[in-house]
Amino acid sequence: MVTPKAAESFISAYENNEKKLREWNARLFEEQEPAEWIRMLSKRSRDVRRIFNENVAALDNFRALLPREDEVKNLSKADADILCNVVQELYTKGFHDFYILTELSKTILPIYENSDDYGRTVFLSHVIGYEYAYFYRYDPDKDLSDSTLYFRKAVSYAPRYSEIESTFYKSFILKDYANLLFATKRSFCGFPEDPTALCEEALSFFVSPAVSADTELLPLRDDLLNTFKTSLMSYYVFKHRLTDEDLATIERLMINAGEFSHSSDEIADAISDEYRSFLRGNISLEETVKELVDKLVSARPHPDCSKKDPDDLTALSSYFENVTEILNLIGLSDISPEAKADLSAMLKYSMRAFLKEIPYNYYPETVNPLISQMYKLFKQYFVTEEESVTDIIEYVIKRQPLTYIHSVMVSKIAAILTRAALREMPDNFKNIPVFSEYETKGSFDDKVVDYMQTAALLHDIGKCQMTEIINRQGRKLSSDEFAILKRHPELGKEMIDHPKDLHKYMPLIEGHHKFHDGSAGYPDDFDIVNCPSRFLIDILSIADSIDAATDSLSKNYSEGKDFASLLKELSEAKGTRYNADIVRMIETGEELKNELICVTSSGRFDTYYKAYNEIIKQGTV
Repeated sequence: MVTPKAAESFISAYENNEKKLREWNARLFEEQEPAEWIRMLSKRSRDVRRIFNENVAALDNFRALLPREDEVKNLSKADADILCNVVQELYTKGFHDFYILTELSKTILPIYENSDDYGRTVFLSHVIGYEYAYFYRYDPDKDLSDSTLYFRKAVSYAPRYSEIESTFYKSFILKDYANLLFATKRSFCGFPEDPTALCEEALSFFVSPAVSADTELLPLRDDLLNTFKTSLMSYYVFKHRLTDEDLATIERLMINAGEFSHSSDEIADAISDEYRSFLRGNISLEETVKELVDKLVSARPHPDCSKKDPDDLTALSSYFENVTEILNLIGLSDISPEAKADLSAMLKYSMRAFLKEIPYNYYPETVNPLISQMYKLFKQYFVTEEESVTDIIEYVIKRQPLTYIHSVMVSKIAAILTRAALREMPDNFKNIPVFSEYETKGSFDDKVVDYMQTAALLHDIGKCQMTEIINRQGRKLSSDEFAILKRHPELGKEMIDHPKDLHKYMPLIEGHHKFHDGSAGYPDDFDIVNCPSRFLIDILSIADSIDAATDSLSKNYSEGKDFASLLKELSEAKGTRYNADIVRMIETGEELKNELICVTSSGRFDTYYKAYNEIIKQGTV
């Protein structure tokens, strides 16, 4: 069983290693001379692998002390308190480790439910709900049912509010009412509960004598009441068709909430005011959107990114959420296509300038997924391939430096393999539909190489929506985390579904983890054997594997292999995982082999340094 000393030891080891990882990642953005930077990178790589191994051992030891499933019912309250303290320490210090927090919380939650410990029941329900919402927030196939189930459990203890002694635990009832309302912004009319009834329930609780007398939580209550106003009006704005009863309800709730709330968010207030004017029929939807776009462009925040103030991050996140909401409103409204294009263009140019002010190392776990989400809404208004690819690379992929550098390496390797294949087996490039337009436009070979390089740069774009998993370098991924990671080809394909000029890259993005013979890999339903771009996918797959296997600078779980060891693995899997013709081309081509050895060894340092220089010069503090 876990003892207080064992729990304290685990927390200390975990926190220290997480802090070291963050320090190393911050050092990646420091401007240094090439030789110094390379030495730092090599040292970081060794230390990250050490941290990885230490955390794996610490987690294994800690889990060995946890009760088995059949032993949980015999867990004492004192033992549960030890584990609850671990959850509270990690959660409150910002270590949102989905695997650790949800596993521990689910284990001990029944203990507190059965012992009428309302405070800890609320807290653990919140943690599980929050971690589910945070972890799956940008997975289009995941609804909010898992998280809202636990948020609903937390707020069900509102009648017990006065019996909870800890203000810390009480606060989560208020927060989870807001979390339930926030779901209306994500799912709009598909929200599982009636937002009006939920707002009525929450408002009744927020203005109750028990909450009103809790002076320590009144500032939080007032901030959340503003969230209620905006969320409820968002629901009705997106609903469009309103009854007189709807309008009466909105007015009553807005007046009641406004009596108690005092907003410090100028943009949120502007959105509320414009929504109210529209709902009253004073202005058209197009006028509403125009006014809000003008406000977002003129009132964007200017955080001092050198200080990393959490309040600045909150303001920045709120601004991104507001931009996302207005983009959703533009997309779902019935205003003219020309007006949609003009309004989205105003926001697009403003956001490009804004993002140049936000360094890549500024709260990346929070900021980067928000930017990816915004891009998914902006993309429907892009017209050309060049504009789309440039924005994807500059504002999405580069903000995830390790993914960007890997993509640059794969692009270089794919270009080398493609040129060699064009010389050795040119017939394999014939009758590929994506190249039909190239046959009459300039140099066919050069255009094929350009296509493969662009596809390689984009191939892992889906990973940019799962920053916390990609940056999870301190331990092995859990089965849930790995399942999400395996979704990145599908998420990447969705990221380039507009404009149509990008569709030619879809098969390579979706299929680069599929075995050549279709026997394994993912996605399960991708048919590589009958795919017209199969040979191109095979090239990209091998390029991807070559970089991953020989990478000794950014991997956390193993040292990079030498090229001879890699070539042996390729040879053993030719005909199944890898295209046998491409593998034989590498095996028998001394010049090709030497070129690949160079780019994956000494050339890797040059590529990494150049790529990081691009990142440093474009946005660091």
